[in-house]
Amino acid sequence: MVARSLRVGASGRRRDAAASARHAADLPEDLTSASATRITLPITIHEIRTVASNGFPLWEPLDVLELRNHRITLAYGDLSHQLAHLMAGTDDVGQWDANWCSFATWSSKTIGTCIDRQPEHGLIHHMVRRLPAPLGRWVFSASEHLLSRGHGAIYRTLAIGNRLVFLEIGTAIGHFVDTFRSKPDGEPHPEFDAYWVEMVAFLEELSHLDPSWMAVDPPDPRTLKAGMLAYHAALSEKDPKARAELVLLGNLLLGAYEQTRVDTYLTATLSFFTLSWLHRIMRGPKRGLMAVLGRGMAAPFSTLYSLFATRFFLVLDIPRGEETVALRVGQPVPSLDGNGTLSFPSVLRQVANPELQAVLTCYDISDGKTNKTRAANWGSFADRMNYITNLFRSRQRAAGIFRPPWPSGVEKHLLAGELPR
Repeated sequence: MVARSLRVGASGRRRDAAASARHAADLPEDLTSASATRITLPITIHEIRTVASNGFPLWEPLDVLELRNHRITLAYGDLSHQLAHLMAGTDDVGQWDANWCSFATWSSKTIGTCIDRQPEHGLIHHMVRRLPAPLGRWVFSASEHLLSRGHGAIYRTLAIGNRLVFLEIGTAIGHFVDTFRSKPDGEPHPEFDAYWVEMVAFLEELSHLDPSWMAVDPPDPRTLKAGMLAYHAALSEKDPKARAELVLLGNLLLGAYEQTRVDTYLTATLSFFTLSWLHRIMRGPKRGLMAVLGRGMAAPFSTLYSLFATRFFLVLDIPRGEETVALRVGQPVPSLDGNGTLSFPSVLRQVANPELQAVLTCYDISDGKTNKTRAANWGSFADRMNYITNLFRSRQRAAGIFRPPWPSGVEKHLLAGELPR
């Protein structure tokens, strides 16, 4: 889960177009046009690879980034439905538990709001409206410049991380659904070991992709394996409470794996010197006394910037019934009705699963106090996991979480490989 901050804006798009044009002559035409290979539902492993696609995320035009992100969001939404149906064993959405893909759907859509063409929904715009007109215009212009500097290094870093996580965890879940959905009626689910052997081979293959996909060292795959094992155990669990606990366990373990995977990218995004951080990711840190001193002098500015962005700008757009609300991660996780003390679904109020107890002890540092569920610094892994843990637990049975992320008309264009206008 990654929160958004500001938006590109019109001036940022103009600068981005000029910078992308400098690379266009050296790139294949299919990598510089906002069109992609048609896909179909339900999403399979083949479609996941097609959606992720090859590309040059540090160079390609903004429309290409936008189309890929929108299709990732669509794919997450479909995988969320497939996995929830498989684990619950029923078509009744009211009996489904939200899984990691359910939250990833809305996180991915939130990332897309940084680069889409509908700025009227942005938090910065709501803030600007409260200011005197001249000051508001200046703040808006400054925010656009901030986000689009360095050829859009901030939103490009988010897009790289989102694509990589989708390819990796999305494939794990897509392969899981394909493997365990196909059992004959009345037969036990296939063994997990054969599934994981194939996943290990996939992760090894992934490690040989180009640096724009895999620029940072991968996390320990045992966390990913443990998360998928929890989902596997949920398949045969008949007790709704025990199954809900296993789903939450899987959600949190996959969340921890995801946040470890994107940690370096988020550090770059929330650094005041994002482009320098990107260069460090791709090429490795420079050595020498001056380089060390430079990083030391830059660190306080980046920390202050990260604290400020977390407190005032970073939000996660997530459903609440039929509407979508913007949760500010620098504020405590709100209750479902937006008022009162944070509460959890009845099946998750008292936790009996010992492994889930251990994971909650590790990641929930709020001590049961709502005001301590907020993230002080989204660049901190512990802060992110504290917020995510309370969000996942409180929203696992939330109404609207399985709502389609896109209207049917938009979905039709995205399946066809077109960016809706």
